[in-house]
Amino acid sequence: MLRSLAALAFGTAAVFAQCTTAIVPLPGGTNGDVGVLRRLANGDILVAGDFTTLLGVPANRIARWNGSTITPLGGGVNARVRDVLELPNGDLVVGGDFTSAGGTAIAQVARWDGTAWSGFGPGPGGNVVCLAARPNGDLFAGTGNADRARRWDGTAWSGIGVAPFPYPFTLPVSAMHTLPNGDIVLSGYYLLVAGGTYYDMVRWDGTTLHGMPIAGSNPTPSGFASRFVTLRDGTVSAVGAWTGWMILQWLGGTWTPLPGAFAAFGGANDLCELPDGDLVMCGGFFYIGSNQAARGVVRRHNGAWVPFGSGIIGGATCLLPLPSGEVLVGGTMTVVDGQPAQGLAMLVPTCPGAATPTGSGCVGSGGPLTLTATSLPYVGSIQRSRATGLPANAFGVGILGYTALALPLANLLPQGLAGCSLLASPDQLTLLPATAGEVATTLAVPNVQSLVGAVLHQQVASVELGAGGSITAVAATNALALTMGSF
Repeated sequence: MLRSLAALAFGTAAVFAQCTTAIVPLPGGTNGDVGVLRRLANGDILVAGDFTTLLGVPANRIARWNGSTITPLGGGVNARVRDVLELPNGDLVVGGDFTSAGGTAIAQVARWDGTAWSGFGPGPGGNVVCLAARPNGDLFAGTGNADRARRWDGTAWSGIGVAPFPYPFTLPVSAMHTLPNGDIVLSGYYLLVAGGTYYDMVRWDGTTLHGMPIAGSNPTPSGFASRFVTLRDGTVSAVGAWTGWMILQWLGGTWTPLPGAFAAFGGANDLCELPDGDLVMCGGFFYIGSNQAARGVVRRHNGAWVPFGSGIIGGATCLLPLPSGEVLVGGTMTVVDGQPAQGLAMLVPTCPGAATPTGSGCVGSGGPLTLTATSLPYVGSIQRSRATGLPANAFGVGILGYTALALPLANLLPQGLAGCSLLASPDQLTLLPATAGEVATTLAVPNVQSLVGAVLHQQVASVELGAGGSITAVAATNALALTMGSF
């Protein structure tokens, strides 16, 4: 199939030659800074910062957005939100500078359970910059108080042994991140003293702090991380401002600088990964590398950093890739590529991927059969879909083809159910195990720009088995027309 995809490319050369990615302001924006963008488990977007209106809707510094409706979290909070965690049960933990939430006195860390706000004891003792949680339920807050890294164990706040700041003032823990094994990574100045050396990057394993050195340099170069990000391949990256670097990656037991990620004016604040594996970085920088002008947001493509138009004036703080392939950008921005902006912008591909439902699925013994795209097809990415409604005694067959069809299954197979149709030409068939009535499909799209605009048709058949393993019924989902896009 992948070799055959090349045949689709010849008719699409004019399409991909015109593909670009624009950065545009989000109409309405906010009346203040945006510092947090999160995609929640139900698909909503969580927006937080220091604003009182979001897209024209009153919201005190935090709200949910489902793409069409803004829903404030009760009365919100009375000062800046700096970080938000979603707990496994869907509750939100919010950290920042506030002293009340929903009109109730709650200091710096609050929980929203979908209905009401509540606090965590007396609070951690100082404004909260960042949050993290361990699988056992312990909550961690990076603050500017003497301890700087505080743990809530469900009953009380305590320190975890971060070194005292060695000057009359105190700089906070700037970023935290939970690793897959449950350890917490922290960044900040002088967090650990070990062997006479100060470490600015450390790992907490639940009991002990461990220094995390930087390859080829003093373990504590001048700088700190604004955010940690885990990429799709599992690589943990630290984004911030160090002497000469803006991105460090944890490789082979040391932090290793990403080549070329350097800016002298303003550091980096966030990093995300595009469907094709390219990186997008945002911050307050004015140029990237030694002399390339680039303001606020850049893309790493084929090893080089590329600006988006004239960039962002005012700075960008956070990034959120969306299932549509677009990237939401939040910050203190006032101008985006020459256009007035208010806190929010969007990176928009002019050749977006698409997964358009076609035809109708039929009803098998497990109920209605439905195929839904969970990600869109972009060159260099993996497109995923999910089929639901299969009975317990069935497996799936993934169907991928170049042509849309409308052939009754009963005309093709004696077990084909009435009202069920083959909607995609069977150029490639894949056996798919079912779990709890669902099957998942994956399509690896080569990173070949000439595929942009090509269309494939996708469908899943449900094959039911009888007691002896014989096929007793065949039904099918709707189809998806997959249009290959490029970011």
